[in-house]
Amino acid sequence: MVTDAQVRKLFRELHSGTPLATAARRADMDDKTARKYRTRGTLPSAAKTPRAYRTRTDPFDGVWPAVEQRLAAEPRLTAKTLFDWVKAENPDRIADTHRRTFERRVRQWKAAHGPAQDVKFRQAHHAGDLATSDFTSMNALGVTVQGHPFDHLAYHFVLTYSNWESVTVCASESFEALADGLQNALWELGGVPGRHRSDSLSAAVNNLPDPRGVPQVGPNNWGSAFLPAVFQGTAFTADKPIPHLERPRGVSAKADADTRDFLAELNAEHLKRHPGDAELAARIAGHELAGRMQLRAAEVADLSREPAKVRAEYGADDPDKVKAGFALNCLLARRLLERGVRFVQLFNGAYAMGEGVGNWDGHKTLKAQYDVHGPIFDRPCAALLWDLKRTGLLEDTLVVWVTEFGRMPTFQKGASGRDHNPSGFTVWLAGAGVKAGTSYGATDEFGYKAVEKVATIYDLHATVLHLLGLDHERLSFYHNGIERRLTDVHGHVLTGVLA
Repeated sequence: MVTDAQVRKLFRELHSGTPLATAARRADMDDKTARKYRTRGTLPSAAKTPRAYRTRTDPFDGVWPAVEQRLAAEPRLTAKTLFDWVKAENPDRIADTHRRTFERRVRQWKAAHGPAQDVKFRQAHHAGDLATSDFTSMNALGVTVQGHPFDHLAYHFVLTYSNWESVTVCASESFEALADGLQNALWELGGVPGRHRSDSLSAAVNNLPDPRGVPQVGPNNWGSAFLPAVFQGTAFTADKPIPHLERPRGVSAKADADTRDFLAELNAEHLKRHPGDAELAARIAGHELAGRMQLRAAEVADLSREPAKVRAEYGADDPDKVKAGFALNCLLARRLLERGVRFVQLFNGAYAMGEGVGNWDGHKTLKAQYDVHGPIFDRPCAALLWDLKRTGLLEDTLVVWVTEFGRMPTFQKGASGRDHNPSGFTVWLAGAGVKAGTSYGATDEFGYKAVEKVATIYDLHATVLHLLGLDHERLSFYHNGIERRLTDVHGHVLTGVLA
């Protein structure tokens, strides 16, 4: 029987100009067979038709339906366990020589009908290959110089393989601070890593704190936790856009564009002198991506392009600067979503102003404080939802309105406010994949504790991940020696809220 390898050799010989008779001998076949395959132009395997019959008796005929029933009831049973059971039930028909056939059938059944396999995103780090860096606020440490608070940042550089790190104290997230920090790190390291990654190049999250300031625990609200730093957000507001994006004064738009074009030519010429250098090409592509993001971010933050009617709907020109500031943040959120930013966080309330004064932590005078916070929040949020629906964005955008916890149904002792209540509070969802106009669960009559369809924050996270197309039970990330799920070991999808 002629094999595919023989025919491939024949085709190679014929293609190189070898006479048919010589090519046939080199391919170890006779001239007649060689002429046949030259005429067909296909391999022997392509000419075969699948067999529709068996050459021997099926040893599992009459047995396999029972196996399928057990697999359907307990799909995680192993092929060996099932084979031992089948062999014990049919000692006269089933022998050890049938085991490989049985195991193949079990694999085929599980592939077609069994549960989905877990998905794990493993991170492969190699010595000296990748470094990450970022700026971190150190104000929470309470460092003072001669009794005065020392507000500062730390430029943090880490090698992902060894966790070797370098820290440089700086005053701002300026280019100079980045250059000094990176240079110090590389001097200490005594070399240069193959790749360097920072959130500036590929962050997919933007965060819009309240115009009065950042929320409690600040950057922890948009940090990446145990995920890589590339997943953390970038904080900015309508009145405080991403710093260092504008051209320096005295540099025209043409001069700026010409400089970028000239730099691109230099990079391209450098790459020509080092053909095949994938890391160099990756670095050039990364810097070009950063430049494109800078240009795009500046355009997104230019809210002067919005029609007067739309600004009025949001209340963006309200004489109250706080109301106008939050309205502009909501408008900016819609512009970010329009341009493909995948995750946008909006914060209402700031911690720095004190308990309840600039936030919803109403321990002392709840009604008086909420009468202030409500109007700031209400109109811009309603306009954002209406705007998303009007523009069609709400069809594939999930809006999640959440709070840290609820408030007790009773006054706090000695005050006109209410204490924290983690046992029963409201979260609402709108948009993509959510059943509109429905309520899920309820508290007791006193409003103290959830008693009907009780859901946890883990359930909320599992549901949000489900709406994003992710199975929280199958999505994990390897961290500190363990596969970590974003919902830990808890959480169920709340199917009652799904459309």
